[in-house]
Amino acid sequence: MKRIFGFLLILFAVGCSTNTTHQGSDLSKLDEFKIEKNVTTEKDLVDHFGAPGNITARGDGSRILVWNDTRSDAKTNGTKFIPIVGAFTGPMVDQKINHRSLSATVRDGVVIDFTETNGNQQLQY
Repeated sequence: MKRIFGFLLILFAVGCSTNTTHQGSDLSKLDEFKIEKNVTTEKDLVDHFGAPGNITARGDGSRILVWNDTRSDAKTNGTKFIPIVGAFTGPMVDQKINHRSLSATVRDGVVIDFTETNGNQQLQY
């Protein structure tokens, strides 16, 4: 019995984990950086956030620069691996996803318009 309990304890400890991932630019810097129309330059944005992930050229000569920031924290529930008991212990994975994006329209090297987007999602499976 002690062996089974020890095995289950090890399985639980190994099975409980948190995985954090980050993709894209660090847009948390948006909180400390004020963008002003007709004042902020493309160079200011690139210096602060790095190269944009996407650039769209428009027919009027302007360009749309886009930066994305996606962060995910996923927690695995180790108790799901315990026979019989695991069926009653909640979801296998609890994942929180935060997405933030910045889209800036630039003409002649100066920001003429911009949009910030924030979104959160929680998944359990």
